[in-house]
Amino acid sequence: MGWTALGKPGITLANRVVEGSAGLRQLGRRYTLGRAALVVAAAAAFVTGLSAMSAVLLGEADPGVLAGGPGEVVVAVSATGYAWREGIRPGQVVVSVARSDDPAGWRIETRDAGRLHVAEAAAANDGLRASSPFAVASLIFGAVAVLLFGTHRRWVLPTAAIALVLGSAPLVLQGNPALSTLAVGAAIVVPAAWAIAKLPRPLFAVAAAGCATATIGYWMVARLNGLPGYDELEWLRGNTAVIGAGLLVVERGVLPRLAGEPIHMIRPRPFDAAALALLTGVALVLVYFFSVPAIVVVVLAAVGVLALPTVRRRFRPIADTLLADVRSHAAVQGAEEERARVAREIHDVPLQELIGVLRRLEVMPGAERESDDLRAVTSHLRNVAMDLRPPVLDDLGLPAALASLAEELTTAELPVVVELDDKTGFTPAERPPADVELAMFRIAAEAVGNAIHHARGTTIAIRAEIGPTRVHVDVRDDGIGISSGAARAARGKHMGIASMRRRAEAIDADLMVRRVSPGTLVQAVWEA
Repeated sequence: MGWTALGKPGITLANRVVEGSAGLRQLGRRYTLGRAALVVAAAAAFVTGLSAMSAVLLGEADPGVLAGGPGEVVVAVSATGYAWREGIRPGQVVVSVARSDDPAGWRIETRDAGRLHVAEAAAANDGLRASSPFAVASLIFGAVAVLLFGTHRRWVLPTAAIALVLGSAPLVLQGNPALSTLAVGAAIVVPAAWAIAKLPRPLFAVAAAGCATATIGYWMVARLNGLPGYDELEWLRGNTAVIGAGLLVVERGVLPRLAGEPIHMIRPRPFDAAALALLTGVALVLVYFFSVPAIVVVVLAAVGVLALPTVRRRFRPIADTLLADVRSHAAVQGAEEERARVAREIHDVPLQELIGVLRRLEVMPGAERESDDLRAVTSHLRNVAMDLRPPVLDDLGLPAALASLAEELTTAELPVVVELDDKTGFTPAERPPADVELAMFRIAAEAVGNAIHHARGTTIAIRAEIGPTRVHVDVRDDGIGISSGAARAARGKHMGIASMRRRAEAIDADLMVRRVSPGTLVQAVWEA
């Protein structure tokens, strides 16, 4: 239907094309890129954990050495193998070599400027097997990162960062050039990308991204080719990855908790948990019992994780059937809670006002003032009914409901402006699910109500992109803005931030409330 501007004083529900669609599209692209980055991070974490488990199960570390017999020189040494960690380098003289079929296993001893360097397969393999707790923990955190993407995306990055750091240890000990380089590279890319995104100015972010890309690129080339400076870069990379993962956990988990924000967790989707468990079992069986190359299994696992949302949608009718009783009970319980809330609203305000009016009617001969009071009560009851379930939402959908909301609340002193990109139709198949429409409407209504009562601004803007599979609603005011302290106080003043978050989580939507210049931005995004 295109863009419409509604809610200004004197403007009806007639459509009018407005400027600003580019800004909303830019926000949509930013959200899509952020969501894609989370998908990649979660998939990389799970695949890293799976690769680490495969390396531990196989238990064979790669020395990464190409050398002749005693008296000859070392031809090449890979920086990813365990021989490099023992100080063996190209050009050193080979003192002795033991073959892999010897009782003690493969072993090489070299001499360099009077110093002896020894690399043994037995010690390297023992160290690899001893890293199994890191592999198990990495696989668990990787699977949790995938599950959190559908329940609590705020925790995806820290969980993925932990999985990547833990999984790097077994893969480095195993020494596979491709798998270990990709895993340890991802372990630094995730916290680095998060830190760059936190920079206050785009120019700083672009410069930092360029420097980080160049540094990580040279590190990868140096790792694969044994170039000078690799050991120093590897030390820097390892420490940065660990510190970055720790800072992510602090920023996403510790600081909000210290600020008084409760941690809301939602039970993961049963289908996702079962699919990941099946995928993990099949992958490990292929590696351990059928000797399928680890890189092949990893690629297949990555494809499986990325295809999980599509597969879930295909099997959704079956899941709906299996969980119909549970969802029906939840729906009934939710309806009862809503009825109780409305009953409290009616009892605490309208009925008390009506009682006061009736008492005045008993002692006063005239009824003009009482008529005004009754009209006020009627208006309040109408607002309560609107909050319960606005009829326009059922009849015409979310776009019309948002337009009606703006027209209802706009005044000459504080206009509420609406910009809509309406991609819906009139049939249920052309509209978002009913629970999504209701949740998004209530989030918008709560945000507008907060802005009216607390922002002290001059205008409120509702910007929305609404389609059958995607709903993006922004509510922004130009008032005093909200801080972390104000957010805590808001919960005590019933400003509804916790309520908005619960409604967003109920439909698996993303909710963001932050201070902008000027004012406050409430952003809610849902995708099928």
